[in-house]
Amino acid sequence: MGYPITQFVDNPYLLVYTCFQCNNIAESPSLLECCEILVCDRCCIGIRRCPKCYKFDVDYDDDDYLDSKPLSGPSRKIYDMLIIKCSHSPSCSWIDSLSKLDSHLSNECNFHPLPCPNWRCNKKFVRTELEIHVKECEHRSCPCTHCKENIPFLEAGDHYAVCSSFPVCCPSECCSIMPRSSLEKHRRYCLSGIVQCPWSCFGCFFFQAEDGIRDA
Repeated sequence: MGYPITQFVDNPYLLVYTCFQCNNIAESPSLLECCEILVCDRCCIGIRRCPKCYKFDVDYDDDDYLDSKPLSGPSRKIYDMLIIKCSHSPSCSWIDSLSKLDSHLSNECNFHPLPCPNWRCNKKFVRTELEIHVKECEHRSCPCTHCKENIPFLEAGDHYAVCSSFPVCCPSECCSIMPRSSLEKHRRYCLSGIVQCPWSCFGCFFFQAEDGIRDA
């Protein structure tokens, strides 16, 4: 992994921070504890045998790689002060200390791809395009126009099918419109939903509603 050496401004200490594995300037530098050679933190993963002294990891612990420790002390301070160009140079003209690179990429650079913050959206965009995408993303969260609950835009149709505040028409065609939560109560008293008893021709004066029988 690491940073290409061409990304840095010349510095007499620069080559000291070359990763023993990838030969780039180490990213998140660590020292292997066996002989303290410098490697990228990600280059450590999977190393079972030291590339310098050939010591083998005989512990077989859960991490599955040689023990290492983060670079610290004066060496770390010099590393953090190395002058580096933006990863998207020459499009981006930013240049500053290595310790500020991550902050620049996350918060300032207009050429660095950033992930969409919406849940389930795995797309990445440069900052200027991301602002537009977030407003149009099919995974964006939006309030239901009826119950005001925040729902994913893609699931709006499914939500409306069960939303208790969604307006529905009376199934008995009385022309009434009400929230879905009020429909059951309305059906008990809707005159359009009440029919005569099938035995009314024999003198029965009861009316039958969809949910039961009521007296006339």
